[in-house]
Amino acid sequence: MVGANTPPRKREGWRQKQNRYMNLSIRVIENEFKETYDKWVNVHTDDRGTFCRQYEIIIEETENMKQVKSNFIQVAFDDAVHDYKESMRETITFFKGETTRTLEPVEWVDDEGVNHIYVSEPRYYQGAF
Repeated sequence: MVGANTPPRKREGWRQKQNRYMNLSIRVIENEFKETYDKWVNVHTDDRGTFCRQYEIIIEETENMKQVKSNFIQVAFDDAVHDYKESMRETITFFKGETTRTLEPVEWVDDEGVNHIYVSEPRYYQGAF
């Protein structure tokens, strides 16, 4: 409780706020992914290697964001980190065996009755066969 003799709190500058926010972000990422990263850091043959590289990129770029003042860049950075974290979570669930993701291409027939092969996203596909 603030008393009559309590000095007023000094306002933080943008750099202190940004450092505090980025340090918190790093701690959150480490709490969620560090243990898995430590297990997979030497695997370079499959998605586990991609997971480790994504982890390293997030940590490195979060450190770099401590010097950035632009809110526009901060929002774009947060969106990119969110996408990376979702991808990393998918990788973890896949290697734990908790997913139905398949490694085989998925076939489907579009409205015109033409077969297509699923590549990575529905907007990218190989033509009819």
